[in-house]
Amino acid sequence: MTKVDRLPGNKQNFEEAVRILKPVVANKKQLFWDENFLNYVISTGFYCFHINTLVMDKEVFEAIGLFNERLTASEDTDYSFRIFERYRICLLWEYNYIYHRDVGSNNLYNFYDRSHLQLDELVQNKELVQRFHTTTLNNINRYKTLKRLIRNSGKLNNKEELYGWIRHTLMIYYYTLSFLNSTHHKSRSLFYAIKYYMISKDISVFQMLLHLGPGRAKIRHEYIDIY
Repeated sequence: MTKVDRLPGNKQNFEEAVRILKPVVANKKQLFWDENFLNYVISTGFYCFHINTLVMDKEVFEAIGLFNERLTASEDTDYSFRIFERYRICLLWEYNYIYHRDVGSNNLYNFYDRSHLQLDELVQNKELVQRFHTTTLNNINRYKTLKRLIRNSGKLNNKEELYGWIRHTLMIYYYTLSFLNSTHHKSRSLFYAIKYYMISKDISVFQMLLHLGPGRAKIRHEYIDIY
């Protein structure tokens, strides 16, 4: 199990997952999740695992294969999902890995303290915009890869619901990219606004992204995902 420091609600999220999924518990420390575990992880973002804490038989490694080298980030999450799709897992109820989310300029995701981020200031910072642009594209590629995993799965039983969740997530990311690039990269912003509209079919928000609507003052902050 992974202990993630400074992650609000992590304990409550875990207790909620146990309440809903009802894993079989052995020796008070071993939780055996059923085949619905991956469904739950995908649809809720529930996180209680890390690639550094996964223990598996060699046969599992040989069946799953290597990391997907076409991904520029989140190869570990993709690998974990491929395992969860084919095998039932057991979670050991004790911390054996502590993940400190330190902020550093060389960190792929934690290069900025997002808790103090002001969106209006962010869009003016060309360097930060580019870094957030890159990480958001990485997330988009990850979800497109996840969609292929869902499509090819013979075990996931609520594919349409999961597809809908992925579409909504991609819509949020394209909205975010359009907003981020609205100051320094107008053509980029237009491209992502079109991608947003192709998923959402929301012409009013599309016009707002093009600055044809009520303006940026009413930008939908709930549609911004840079966290």
